[in-house]
Amino acid sequence: MKRAWVVSTAATVLIATGCGERADICLTACGVPIPTTVKVFATATDDTMQAYLLTTQPLHAGLNRVYYRFSKIDNDETVTHAAVTQAPQMTMTTGAHGCPRTDPAPAADADALFEAKLVFTMGGAGGTWSNRVQMTPEGGAAHTFDFAALEVAASAEVGTLSSGGTDYVVTLAMSEASPHVGKNPLVVTLHAAQPDGTYVAITDAQLKLVPVMTSMGHGSPGNVNPTFVADAEYSGVVNLSMSGGWDVGLEVRRAGVLLGTAHYVFRV
Repeated sequence: MKRAWVVSTAATVLIATGCGERADICLTACGVPIPTTVKVFATATDDTMQAYLLTTQPLHAGLNRVYYRFSKIDNDETVTHAAVTQAPQMTMTTGAHGCPRTDPAPAADADALFEAKLVFTMGGAGGTWSNRVQMTPEGGAAHTFDFAALEVAASAEVGTLSSGGTDYVVTLAMSEASPHVGKNPLVVTLHAAQPDGTYVAITDAQLKLVPVMTSMGHGSPGNVNPTFVADAEYSGVVNLSMSGGWDVGLEVRRAGVLLGTAHYVFRV
């Protein structure tokens, strides 16, 4: 399913005021080009530094690959080596909780972007997502940036399982923009919730795809069960062999013991 692209108004105004050129390739005074494949989703500042949260698509429930750029307010000099940590939080009337995350490596890429991951467990309709990011440049003092009231869309990519007193967050997303008839590469993430509210990546699971065409009750041949790649990610291929609605079951096992089956609905 394709998602509409939304850029926060504050970020748009900041970019337009600073450079007056194309917002998708320019930040502040046009001295720091960014790839056209990412866009500014939100910004935050402290006394001396500006932080940018960039994405390739709008934030949504499920796996999000995000990027951070940090630059000095007075001269736009970018930070390329730093320790960066994320603290995403969903605040609701009944309480607050976090979500799985992967913090960036200490070195930025060639475009001065620090790549990270956020696995939002729900959309923002039930509360408000925020993300406190701390950045400590090499040899410098720590800076804290609060990305408040993030817009996170609901999606069908998130599943949950409970087994042996442990809750698991399981996401499944097609690698391409929208599913199609035929073989679709996909990415699965698997995390276990901890008593302190954090999440641990599960790297030793055995996963099995069980796609069923809902209107006809049959499966499909040629599926490739997801296998572990890195971090909490597994990659596989599901064959949606006919047009229509599909229920893609994902059996999750550890040490051969079935933890449960998460279900994901697609239409092609």
